[in-house]
Amino acid sequence: MEYRIPIPHIYKSIALASSDPAGTYYKYVESYIRSNYPELTLIRHEKGVAVCILKEN
Repeated sequence: MEYRIPIPHIYKSIALASSDPAGTYYKYVESYIRSNYPELTLIRHEKGVAVCILKEN
């Protein structure tokens, strides 16, 4: 089952100011999911949404 987690808009603004916007944005999203949803694994991100699945035990 996939879970769609909204990504805070501020991450896009911060990433656009960096020298590598795409890489920075992905790192922010990955860190956001890891810290706020430790039971999920990031699969991909779509427009403003992180698509995740449950971690296997």
